[in-house]
Amino acid sequence: MDEIQAENLLRQVECISEASLRDKFDPSDLGLALDLCLAKGNAQLAADLIDKVINVYPLDGRILRVKAVLLAKEGKSQDAIYLLSMVPPRDPYFLSCVELMGVVFANEYQFSKAIQTFDVLLTQEMEEGSRAFVVYQRAICYHYQSDFKAAFEDCKEACELFFHDPDFFKEALVNFRLLFLNGDYSQREEVRNSMDDLVGFSKGVAEEFYALGAYSLLMEWFMYTRQPELALSYVQDYEAADQADEFRELQDRFLALKTFLQYYEAYLSLKACIQSVQKPTGPLTGRKPGEGVKGMSRYESEMEDYFRKIAPWKGDFDRLKSQLNEQFESEFNFYEAFTF
Repeated sequence: MDEIQAENLLRQVECISEASLRDKFDPSDLGLALDLCLAKGNAQLAADLIDKVINVYPLDGRILRVKAVLLAKEGKSQDAIYLLSMVPPRDPYFLSCVELMGVVFANEYQFSKAIQTFDVLLTQEMEEGSRAFVVYQRAICYHYQSDFKAAFEDCKEACELFFHDPDFFKEALVNFRLLFLNGDYSQREEVRNSMDDLVGFSKGVAEEFYALGAYSLLMEWFMYTRQPELALSYVQDYEAADQADEFRELQDRFLALKTFLQYYEAYLSLKACIQSVQKPTGPLTGRKPGEGVKGMSRYESEMEDYFRKIAPWKGDFDRLKSQLNEQFESEFNFYEAFTF
């Protein structure tokens, strides 16, 4: 049945009495016709006839589901939930009605009730695509409760079940970023494993923008933990990907990041060498290091020795820092602000 046939069927329903409706139309055909009209933009026709159909088939799951959707759209969420609760467990659309009940709870910001509903639903057998959607809906509820770890784990499961949907992957990225920025991961190894999962899922995502997100997060995390060499390795992985040429603007951005990371890795290495030399502490006299030896204070003597020790690295360090500030000011300031 297509949408034109569905509309024609409902037009016939308009013209007959309720007494004749049961003899002339099967509830499965009526439910399908109502669903199609609702989905294809002719909700008013479905709304005009739904009560007439329910009077004849008061416990049909698909028909009650259409009524519940209409009620929810009108803001009558409690009425919708009550109606959905009337669907008998043996009905073929029982699980779909329970799922809609959870969605209605979520839309009303009753996230705990929505999660409980989805928990019950997930104990039932269902095909993987449907299960992925339910898990994803539960993830959104966890997100709004600020339980980002549970949300992320649900998004990962949804990706595993049905990796073609970029929404699952996008939500996983959002929750993961909140997790590590909030410090909810206690072990770096746990983070790395989750990151590897995200990169694996990115290979199945149709929309390149979202796939890019996994690599961006990886780079952000490794810069956060002061490991630019690992961030650089992921840039190079992406650069070598087959699809890179199809997204020239993104590739150019990665090439720019690659240059920045190479400079930044060298900068951090020189910075670590300089910081390995203990800098003296003490009062300044105003005399520059090296300005006369006779009568030099102990502090000045120690500073003279300090500058002598860091001299092999200081020139290159200052040059790189200046270059990073001039060519990559925003990236440099962003990553310099991170502490772990």
